[in-house]
Amino acid sequence: MNRIKILIFIFIFVGKFGYSQNNVGVGTTSPDGSAILDLSATDKGLLVPRLTSVQRLAIQSPAIGLLVFDVTDNCFWYFKDQTNGWISLCATVVGPTGPSGLTGASGATGATGATGPTGDTGATGATGPTGATGPTGAAGTNGATGPTGPTGPTGATGATGAAGEAAFSELLLIGA
Repeated sequence: MNRIKILIFIFIFVGKFGYSQNNVGVGTTSPDGSAILDLSATDKGLLVPRLTSVQRLAIQSPAIGLLVFDVTDNCFWYFKDQTNGWISLCATVVGPTGPSGLTGASGATGATGATGPTGDTGATGATGPTGATGPTGAAGTNGATGPTGPTGPTGATGATGAAGEAAFSELLLIGA
């Protein structure tokens, strides 16, 4: 009979006080009302489960928001949803880009690099139209007269013509 009374007392106590507390505090007597688990310490941290990549990927039906530390790649991973799967916190934690800093002084000019090979010769372009003929230039001066050439051979003597009478008699008179 005592056992029954004790069991009834436990059920009543757990039923009344066990469900009235909505959160748990470790290291604190007054856990924050917005947290299901409130951890408080000045010399310790929270240690989440450590798994290899193979073990992490073998978890059957992981809950959305499940957090593990993958010892294969030394990174935290969380399960986002069935579409996106596991998300690495090492690869996705990127803050906003800050403003650009001042431009520093220019450094010395480096050595000139080697000349590259000569490229292929391109195709020859089309020949353009012929331009208009320009004006004729002024006549040049005459050159010096060259030397006289050698005298040619004497031509053949022609036939002697008939002598006339008067001419013959005149010759006779002259001769007398």
